[in-house]
Amino acid sequence: MTRTSAILAVCAASACFSPRAGTSEVGADSDDDSSTGAGDPTSGSGTSEPVTSSSAGPTSGDMTTVTTMAEDSSGSSTASSSGGWSESSSSTCDGEEGCSCDEDPCLDGLECIDSTCFDVPDGTVYVAGGMFTDVGSGPNESHTIAPMFFDRTEVTNDAYGSCVSEGGCTPPSTGTCLGAGGANWGLPGADDQPVNCVDFFQATSYCEWAGKRLPTEWEWEWVARGRNSGFTYPWGNGPVPTCDLAVIENGSGKGCGQVGPADVGSRSPAGDTADGVQDMAGNLTEWTVSWFDDSEEEITVRGGSFVVTGPNPALTAGGRNSDAPSDHYTASGFRCVVEVSR
Repeated sequence: MTRTSAILAVCAASACFSPRAGTSEVGADSDDDSSTGAGDPTSGSGTSEPVTSSSAGPTSGDMTTVTTMAEDSSGSSTASSSGGWSESSSSTCDGEEGCSCDEDPCLDGLECIDSTCFDVPDGTVYVAGGMFTDVGSGPNESHTIAPMFFDRTEVTNDAYGSCVSEGGCTPPSTGTCLGAGGANWGLPGADDQPVNCVDFFQATSYCEWAGKRLPTEWEWEWVARGRNSGFTYPWGNGPVPTCDLAVIENGSGKGCGQVGPADVGSRSPAGDTADGVQDMAGNLTEWTVSWFDDSEEEITVRGGSFVVTGPNPALTAGGRNSDAPSDHYTASGFRCVVEVSR
């Protein structure tokens, strides 16, 4: 069975959504460029993640549809089999998916990564797993991250439109979206811009439709820090964000003067992570699946946005903000992840 077929089978059984991880820290996300997005945590660590209903269509904004799933005893930020796949246990099996590629080359269409043949999902990059401690960004706890396929870019209007056309998603908010610039949905020339004005439920529905899920905030931070490099910014420990590295407010106006997000990857490769993931600082803040500070009222969002100024901590890899699950902001978007279960 191919990886895609396996994912579809899993999705049919479990709706492709069962993440687990802890959350914590301070701050609040908004379209005001004065938000800090980081601070000195004083509360205890969180122990649950929001989980949406498993209906095939998009979930409504009614908070009664949100439940919680306790973090496992190890504090792991890994997920269950939903939104992922398991490799073959065979050490060599002629280059098929999940097989070792130390001796046999991978079949056409597969990539040899970490001695294993992978069918890399479209639009994703492989990110190796590991462990890190969220010093300065959360409850100062260790998080174990599983290997994953992480979306290279934020989800675009074009990609989201395919989900809408197939009935898996509802259109973004246009008349009630808050913040500078307005919704970019349906605007000429905006197909390659990240979709904005989508709430947590819409983001979740899209990822489920795509056979993926939203990342936990600790998975997101692991990628943004360059994994165990522990970088302050996606591109390293400096310099501070500028318009050469990220789509931000730089004094010339929001979005480096265009009052909105730019096409995804517009600051690549200068602003990329060590794994080649783009726009993890600026452009749009991104929904995660993690409750903020165990509040079970607001969701952690990461990454800053086009309305945030360069020195703002929200643009660091550890910067954290939060929004209510039903909020629609012009500065909010998302990306998805597929876990690799080893």
